[in-house]
Amino acid sequence: MKPFNTAACKMLGMFLACSICLPVLYSCSDDDSITPNSMGKLEVQLTSDVNNFSNKTSNPNNIEIDQFWVNLSDIEIKLADYDDIKENDGYYDASMNPKLQGPFLANLINPRPVNLVDITIPNGLYEEIVFSFDSHKNPENEMYQKSIQITGKIKGKPFIFWHDCSNDIRLKYGANKEFITVEENQVKLLVNFDSYLAFNSNFINLDDIKDGDGDGIFTISPLDNDGNNLIAERIKLILLQHVSLKLN
Repeated sequence: MKPFNTAACKMLGMFLACSICLPVLYSCSDDDSITPNSMGKLEVQLTSDVNNFSNKTSNPNNIEIDQFWVNLSDIEIKLADYDDIKENDGYYDASMNPKLQGPFLANLINPRPVNLVDITIPNGLYEEIVFSFDSHKNPENEMYQKSIQITGKIKGKPFIFWHDCSNDIRLKYGANKEFITVEENQVKLLVNFDSYLAFNSNFINLDDIKDGDGDGIFTISPLDNDGNNLIAERIKLILLQHVSLKLN
């Protein structure tokens, strides 16, 4: 299975490029300005921190995760609203928000973060990145009709969690008028999905997980014969609510 389909990524030619990126934070002030009609670079990486699963004290149910797949239909990087900026001259308007079409398919359980996109974008102040989940459309792919899939073991017994959700995740940079500044520089964003919280016994009663069809595998999904549909919905909600964005 390929990590993601770069051939399927389509956007305006002026946005495509490769880079290795560094972060910069920006706060608005009366004399701030951005050079107009020029470009910077942005790299977005995905990861899932599974270090807590290796700690027996914090992982009493001996949960192991070996794969964590996500399928994204598109990604949009949004400029800050003009109302939030005192100096408007030189900024691109919201119609210039870079938007990339997927699908983007990635396994987040990797020794290093997964490079999702690497693009050239207009100079400006960016406050939000939006990921759209969607089920995979290729019937030959293991992720067919799924947008999230996690596999591993619970107390030594194999499990598979999957969902076909089509939610958007909006990760916002706007607190205290701080934005991501792109001004002919290179910026790297790291997006982390907290899989540990989704299977933490403080949020999920793992004793309620069943193997109703007796096949030796806990199947946790919206449609399964094991009787774990409600737990699947709970895990999905926790996963989508605990996604963090930072400059890397």
